[in-house]
Amino acid sequence: MRIVDIRSHVFGYSVMLLVSMSTMSWAEEPPLPPSGEDQARGVVIGIVGIPVRIVSPATTSSGVLSIGDVISAGEELRVGTGEQVTLLWDRRAVLTLGEGARLNVQELHRGQTELVLHQGKVRIALSYNAGRMTDTLTLRTPLARALSRGGIVEATVVGEERQSL
Repeated sequence: MRIVDIRSHVFGYSVMLLVSMSTMSWAEEPPLPPSGEDQARGVVIGIVGIPVRIVSPATTSSGVLSIGDVISAGEELRVGTGEQVTLLWDRRAVLTLGEGARLNVQELHRGQTELVLHQGKVRIALSYNAGRMTDTLTLRTPLARALSRGGIVEATVVGEERQSL
């Protein structure tokens, strides 16, 4: 009788611990941008160093990024010396732009994201399970093109010769 009571208490405490851990992680999640069927968006989830500049090709304006800012397809991100920015793209990819990076984000069709790295370093962690089966992410550099449906991709474009690694 006493063993059954102890087991039920241990089980009850384990369930309470699991529930409390899951609610703690919910409270720590960054606000996600609305991502309807019209256009994919990303949200800035991390910045290191001096804030990152954002340039929209349609306008010549640029601004300073802060955590929680929404990035849309068609925009260009520029990261200066000693800076880094992390972006959650459409709830399915985490993009980390390193020092000196310049990256265009494009999405002509829903779920078909194309990133153009002009210079600097980018690291992409793409979820296999998020999104649809047809979702892809293409990373283009001056000398290479990589297509991914999930996994981790890193690329670097260095120097004036614009060599891709």
